[in-house]
Amino acid sequence: MVHRLRQAPQRSTTSLREIKRTLPMLKISKCRSGVPSIHYLGFILGGNHLQHRPDKIGALLQLGPSSTKKLLRDFLGMVSFYRMFIPRASDYTGPLSDLLMNGVPEPLAWTEDNLTNFEQLKVSLSSYPILKLHDII
Repeated sequence: MVHRLRQAPQRSTTSLREIKRTLPMLKISKCRSGVPSIHYLGFILGGNHLQHRPDKIGALLQLGPSSTKKLLRDFLGMVSFYRMFIPRASDYTGPLSDLLMNGVPEPLAWTEDNLTNFEQLKVSLSSYPILKLHDII
Protein backbone atom coordinates (compact mmCIF):
# COMPACT_ATOMS: atom_id res chain seq x y z
CA MET A 1 0.00 0.00 0.00
CA VAL A 2 2.80 2.45 0.89
CA HIS A 3 4.46 1.67 -2.43
CA ARG A 4 1.25 2.68 -4.28
CA LEU A 5 0.97 5.95 -2.38
CA ARG A 6 4.54 6.87 -3.23
CA GLN A 7 3.85 6.19 -6.90
CA ALA A 8 0.67 8.26 -6.98
CA PRO A 9 2.38 11.64 -7.61
CA GLN A 10 4.58 10.06 -10.28
CA ARG A 11 1.56 8.53 -12.02
CA SER A 12 -0.23 11.86 -11.81
CA THR A 13 2.73 13.67 -13.38
CA THR A 14 2.97 11.02 -16.06
CA SER A 15 -0.72 11.42 -16.84
CA LEU A 16 -0.35 15.20 -17.06
CA ARG A 17 2.58 14.80 -19.45
CA GLU A 18 0.47 12.49 -21.59
CA ILE A 19 -2.31 15.05 -21.64
CA LYS A 20 0.15 17.82 -22.48
CA ARG A 21 1.44 15.80 -25.42
CA THR A 22 -2.09 15.64 -26.81
CA LEU A 23 -3.06 19.18 -25.77
CA PRO A 24 0.03 21.39 -26.26
CA MET A 25 -1.63 24.51 -24.82
CA LEU A 26 -1.94 22.88 -21.36
CA LYS A 27 0.33 24.38 -18.67
CA ILE A 28 1.28 21.63 -16.22
CA SER A 29 2.39 24.27 -13.70
CA LYS A 30 -1.23 25.46 -13.46
CA CYS A 31 -2.75 21.97 -13.08
CA ARG A 32 -3.72 20.76 -9.63
CA SER A 33 -4.83 17.33 -8.54
CA GLY A 34 -6.10 16.10 -5.19
CA VAL A 35 -6.97 19.54 -3.78
CA PRO A 36 -10.22 20.12 -1.90
CA SER A 37 -11.06 23.34 -3.76
CA ILE A 38 -9.74 25.71 -6.41
CA HIS A 39 -10.17 29.42 -7.10
CA TYR A 40 -11.46 29.99 -10.61
CA LEU A 41 -12.79 33.20 -12.21
CA GLY A 42 -13.81 34.79 -8.91
CA PHE A 43 -15.40 31.60 -7.53
CA ILE A 44 -14.33 28.77 -5.25
CA LEU A 45 -15.05 25.34 -6.73
CA GLY A 46 -14.95 22.55 -4.20
CA GLY A 47 -16.20 19.02 -4.72
CA ASN A 48 -19.72 19.63 -5.91
CA HIS A 49 -20.14 23.15 -4.48
CA LEU A 50 -19.65 26.63 -5.86
CA GLN A 51 -19.27 29.77 -3.76
CA HIS A 52 -18.07 33.31 -4.28
CA ARG A 53 -14.62 34.38 -3.14
CA PRO A 54 -14.90 36.60 -0.05
CA ASP A 55 -11.77 38.53 -1.01
CA LYS A 56 -13.36 39.48 -4.33
CA ILE A 57 -16.52 40.91 -2.76
CA GLY A 58 -14.73 42.84 0.00
CA ALA A 59 -14.65 45.96 -2.15
CA LEU A 60 -18.41 45.74 -2.72
CA LEU A 61 -19.13 45.56 0.98
CA GLN A 62 -17.19 48.77 1.71
CA LEU A 63 -19.05 50.89 -0.84
CA GLY A 64 -21.57 53.49 0.18
CA PRO A 65 -24.46 54.73 -1.94
CA SER A 66 -23.17 56.10 -5.25
CA SER A 67 -23.57 59.74 -6.06
CA THR A 68 -23.06 59.30 -9.82
CA LYS A 69 -24.60 57.03 -12.42
CA LYS A 70 -21.17 55.71 -13.39
CA LEU A 71 -20.43 54.50 -9.85
CA LEU A 72 -23.89 52.97 -9.50
CA ARG A 73 -23.49 51.23 -12.88
CA ASP A 74 -20.13 49.82 -11.71
CA PHE A 75 -21.70 48.56 -8.47
CA LEU A 76 -24.61 46.92 -10.28
CA GLY A 77 -22.18 45.30 -12.71
CA MET A 78 -20.21 43.74 -9.86
CA VAL A 79 -23.41 42.60 -8.17
CA SER A 80 -24.59 41.11 -11.45
CA PHE A 81 -21.48 38.92 -11.60
CA TYR A 82 -22.55 37.23 -8.33
CA ARG A 83 -26.33 37.45 -8.84
CA MET A 84 -26.72 33.65 -8.79
CA PHE A 85 -25.96 33.81 -5.05
CA ILE A 86 -28.61 36.45 -4.34
CA PRO A 87 -32.20 35.20 -4.03
CA ARG A 88 -34.61 37.51 -5.87
CA ALA A 89 -31.70 39.69 -7.04
CA SER A 90 -33.82 41.54 -9.59
CA ASP A 91 -36.17 42.70 -6.81
CA TYR A 92 -33.23 44.66 -5.38
CA THR A 93 -31.36 45.68 -8.54
CA GLY A 94 -34.44 46.80 -10.52
CA PRO A 95 -35.23 49.91 -8.47
CA LEU A 96 -31.53 50.84 -8.41
CA SER A 97 -31.36 50.45 -12.20
CA ASP A 98 -34.18 52.97 -12.48
CA LEU A 99 -31.74 55.58 -11.15
CA LEU A 100 -29.66 55.05 -14.32
CA MET A 101 -32.45 56.20 -16.65
CA ASN A 102 -32.15 59.34 -18.74
CA GLY A 103 -33.63 62.35 -17.02
CA VAL A 104 -32.55 61.32 -13.50
CA PRO A 105 -30.33 64.16 -12.28
CA GLU A 106 -26.94 63.72 -10.65
CA PRO A 107 -26.00 63.61 -7.83
CA LEU A 108 -28.43 60.76 -7.37
CA ALA A 109 -31.19 61.20 -4.82
CA TRP A 110 -31.46 57.99 -2.80
CA THR A 111 -34.88 57.12 -1.36
CA GLU A 112 -35.29 54.91 1.70
CA ASP A 113 -36.37 52.03 -0.57
CA ASN A 114 -33.26 52.45 -2.72
CA LEU A 115 -31.01 52.50 0.35
CA THR A 116 -32.74 49.39 1.70
CA ASN A 117 -32.25 47.57 -1.61
CA PHE A 118 -28.60 48.67 -1.74
CA GLU A 119 -27.93 47.40 1.79
CA GLN A 120 -29.85 44.16 1.14
CA LEU A 121 -27.59 43.43 -1.84
CA LYS A 122 -24.53 43.91 0.36
CA VAL A 123 -25.98 41.68 3.11
CA SER A 124 -26.80 38.97 0.57
CA LEU A 125 -23.26 39.03 -0.77
CA SER A 126 -21.70 38.87 2.69
CA SER A 127 -23.71 35.84 3.83
CA TYR A 128 -21.37 33.38 2.04
CA PRO A 129 -23.95 31.24 0.31
CA ILE A 130 -22.92 27.99 -1.32
CA LEU A 131 -24.53 26.54 -4.42
CA LYS A 132 -24.64 22.80 -5.07
CA LEU A 133 -23.47 21.86 -8.52
CA HIS A 134 -25.48 19.46 -10.65
CA ASP A 135 -24.28 15.88 -10.97
CA ILE A 136 -23.63 15.64 -14.70
CA ILE A 137 -22.14 12.14 -14.72
